Amino acid sequence: MEYAVLNNGVKMPMAGIGTFLLNPDEAEASCVSALQDGYRLIDTANAYVNEKAVGRAMKKSGLQREEIFLETKLWPSFYEQPDAVDKTLARLDTPYIDLLLIHQPAGNYVAGYRQMEKAYKEGKVRAIGLSNFKKEQIEEILSLCEVKPTILQTELHPYNQEPELKAFLKENGIVPQAWYPLGHGDKALLEEPLFAQLGKKYGKSAPQIILRWHIQSGNIVIPGSKNPDHIRDNFNIYDFALTDEEMQQIVALNKNKRYYEANAAKLAGLMRKQNGKRPLLVACDIYRPAAIQQLEVVGKQLDIPVFQMGQENPVTIAQAAIEHAKKHGNDMVFLDTAGRLHVDETLMAELQSIKEAVHPSEILLVVDAMIGQDAVNAAKAFDEALDIDGVVLTKLDGDARGGAALSIKAVTGKPIKFVGMGEKLDNIEVFHPDRMASRILGMGDVLTLIEKAEQQFDQQKAQELAEKLKKNRFTLQDYYDQLVQVKGMGSVEELLGMMPGINAKALEGATINEKALTRTEAIILSMTPQERENPSILNSSRKKRIAAGCGLQVVDVNRLLKEFGMMQQMTKQMSKLTGKRRKGKFGKMPGGFPGLPFK
Repeated sequence: MEYAVLNNGVKMPMAGIGTFLLNPDEAEASCVSALQDGYRLIDTANAYVNEKAVGRAMKKSGLQREEIFLETKLWPSFYEQPDAVDKTLARLDTPYIDLLLIHQPAGNYVAGYRQMEKAYKEGKVRAIGLSNFKKEQIEEILSLCEVKPTILQTELHPYNQEPELKAFLKENGIVPQAWYPLGHGDKALLEEPLFAQLGKKYGKSAPQIILRWHIQSGNIVIPGSKNPDHIRDNFNIYDFALTDEEMQQIVALNKNKRYYEANAAKLAGLMRKQNGKRPLLVACDIYRPAAIQQLEVVGKQLDIPVFQMGQENPVTIAQAAIEHAKKHGNDMVFLDTAGRLHVDETLMAELQSIKEAVHPSEILLVVDAMIGQDAVNAAKAFDEALDIDGVVLTKLDGDARGGAALSIKAVTGKPIKFVGMGEKLDNIEVFHPDRMASRILGMGDVLTLIEKAEQQFDQQKAQELAEKLKKNRFTLQDYYDQLVQVKGMGSVEELLGMMPGINAKALEGATINEKALTRTEAIILSMTPQERENPSILNSSRKKRIAAGCGLQVVDVNRLLKEFGMMQQMTKQMSKLTGKRRKGKFGKMPGGFPGLPFK
């Protein structure tokens, strides 16, 4: 096991077990399993509602209290309660906490930090720190603190590495700790070819490679799991080390990508696209780090205005936004409120106050399909408190069974109105139960596929292409234009899953090389307009220039030209056949050729 030495001299394990989204029974079982496998760090929080379960697990383990490093967090509604730390100790059934964090930079977090300082001085806490704070907020704490924060817990993984923030933390002697260290289980991240390559070299899985990279980067990790095998594997990362070159290869994967679902923005974009609405996005989430900035970024990408008033009371923001919309001609207002656990009475009351203040036409609850029964429990609790009108079910692309959709409807009686089918801003759809049933049964979803095609494809361009094909003038530029439009419909895996006879579940683990499409684009874009129209002029020197221009090899250029030549031959044959059919030689052939614009 490897350790980090905090700025007050306390040693902290570099890897532990996280309990976020685990119910009490799951948290207890996971912690017992982890401690048996050699873990000595446990992360929990007031807001997870499983502190008592963690306390039970520590007792069950048979380990001495001093052998376990226990970490928990104070939620904003407790910051000003003078007995918050004592209550936390009671729930955990422990005489002290090894590390106590401020969970969110919301409410009176300075008062919360003062509470932690007091507890530290009294010996109730061995170290204190921060969670989800931005640089400016950390600087504020540093300017007034008596006890320096030791840790910043934040979202870190290969797709979101935060180099500037980490440099600032290093300067101030603060250790980074990663939540979502495996990118929230993102398939794109876990299936990066680099991790497969390194995994083969070291005999490790992709998650183990990623966790090892974290530790060598100085990030403490707390991956959560309720699967005993995964728990064991996530700790089996101390018997190998990545080289400096391999570490840099992983650094190159950074995309500054957070796993934040901009669902309000996605829905606003859908309403504008399908119904011609003029939506306004409203930033009522004043708690989550960078929530306002993220909404503004997404709004800019969608060209939808965003109304925000900084850290003002969300009720006041909502009221002001309605008046703003009336003055500026916005016919739909989307109030993007903070995510929360139903047990947090303070934040639930805030939602009820917003409802009473603005009388919304519709209240939609966003739930994650991947959290299973927890999604159902959340829907039930929110419906009881707010009388919701419907549900937006996200990450349904990762839940082929659709169980959450069925259960939520059964428990609440409220409909699933929209579903998120991916991370892109246009990956949101109106929910059609019959189409979902078809997907579950492996019967495809042709209607959605047709709708996507109708939305994406330019009818004028399609007609022009049809005329070109009739004259056998299909060029690389035409090929590129078609490729761009197909890519705009979604991932290849998603499109295949909509086709009859192809079971989406059977696609799991299949190698669908979408990067090859990207390479094809790069090659074509490195050509001159003349070369795209007439690839026959491509001699050896031109091919070398094109390969250098797109960062590939001449062999890749030749491969594309060969494939394109075969496609040209096929379109020529199709053109001849359709010509014969028009002359009556194929009068019994039904329709045209699937996928080609012949009539």
